[in-house]
Amino acid sequence: MSKIFRRLYQVLILLFPFVSWYRRFISAGRVNNYNLGLGVKLWALRKGFLLESIELCQINKTNYKNYLSDRYYRKLHPINGELTKIIDNKFYLPFLLKDFP
Repeated sequence: MSKIFRRLYQVLILLFPFVSWYRRFISAGRVNNYNLGLGVKLWALRKGFLLESIELCQINKTNYKNYLSDRYYRKLHPINGELTKIIDNKFYLPFLLKDFP
């Protein structure tokens, strides 16, 4: 029985990133009601783009390789590791960079 649970756990660990991305994709689509067809929505989900990014940047099947997908960007964050806390702090950053014009 423990082998079954172990295998189920492994499958769930593999599925978690996709389920997490799918929930974010659906919630972002609910907030902004885009009038895109089902084919475009499925394509965007498969390629890792949010619907708002497709609309804003005019991403399509011919130019999507020129853009960093939202799913990949989310996986990369925080890009700067521990330094991202300093960079994201808009109050402290000007004091930190005051010596640089």
